[in-house]
Amino acid sequence: MKRLISILLTVFIAAPAFAADPVDTIRANLLKAGQTVTDISPSPIKGLYAVVEPRGILYVDDTGTYVIQGQLYDMQSRENLTRALQISSLPKVDWNSLPFQDAIKTVKGTGKRQLAVFSDPDCPFCHSLEEKSLKTINDVTIYTFLYPLNGLHPDATRKARVIWCAPDHDKAWDDWMHHATLATDAGTCATPIERNFALAKTLKIEGTPGLIFADGSQIPGAVPTDVIEKKLNAVP
Repeated sequence: MKRLISILLTVFIAAPAFAADPVDTIRANLLKAGQTVTDISPSPIKGLYAVVEPRGILYVDDTGTYVIQGQLYDMQSRENLTRALQISSLPKVDWNSLPFQDAIKTVKGTGKRQLAVFSDPDCPFCHSLEEKSLKTINDVTIYTFLYPLNGLHPDATRKARVIWCAPDHDKAWDDWMHHATLATDAGTCATPIERNFALAKTLKIEGTPGLIFADGSQIPGAVPTDVIEKKLNAVP
């Protein structure tokens, strides 16, 4: 009997402890709390996990009990890790399936590189993108999908309609974004604005500007020229 007890104790002590996967625990507890979860991954901080959810990124402990909302930076590289994760979690776009007929087409130089932008005529960040980031970029075709966010800019839809219905909506867009001159010769016409809203929802583009590159990758916001150039050049 003593020999049997000794063997059982040895087996019990030697047996590995199978702890629950923290990701499973976090997901279960967040779902129980009514939180939608798209993805969960370890952050660079031990014991802290990054949770991708429809509205952005959350950070939680290894049980999903405590939640932090904010930006995580790497102070060595000065990189915003939260933004990098947010960008990488955006869905890939089938470039060839985009309805380019619903966009304003601007060709600069050879136009051989391609970029799509969801933009609001009254969005200050969209103006910054146009006036600073895109101004010096050449040899690119830019497809601008008018995406007026009336909740933020009450007159944006009216301006978008005027620009689209102008005889030359590429010129009308340039005149407004670079010279604050709205077309006066625009009539009434059918616009793709409602379709653009539906498309943006499908692509999870919630704000403006939203950039899409020909490889299907997305970047939100008024990013600098060098970032755009690097992405454009990386596409085969």
